[in-house]
Amino acid sequence: MEAGCPEKLIARCARRAIIAEQDRLNSNLVTCILPCMKSVQVQYEGRVQGVGFRWTVRNMACGFDVAGHVKNLPDGRVELLAQGEETDEFLEAIRTSEIAGHIGKECLSEVPRIPGLRGFSIIP
Repeated sequence: MEAGCPEKLIARCARRAIIAEQDRLNSNLVTCILPCMKSVQVQYEGRVQGVGFRWTVRNMACGFDVAGHVKNLPDGRVELLAQGEETDEFLEAIRTSEIAGHIGKECLSEVPRIPGLRGFSIIP
């Protein structure tokens, strides 16, 4: 058979079509996965220091697919950094938990993802 024969041309076109479809599916997969991985910084105001707020938040984090930390700020606020696929659910759990009554204001902002962030800790 010659290089230009219809069978080889059809096979080559079929291979290219399969590769193109695999590339399309992979790019859609990346598009679907990456937005789910959310990273946020939240600053809580109110009576949030000296009431077990950080301890409670850290314990709650164990039930969600999130990583990050929580720390007291010198001005009396508490700062939370959370990253993961269940960030929204984690924040909602905080809003509806027993410590919600201590929160006077929540300031949330999305921040760039931190590669390799693991675990959830209290920063003294």
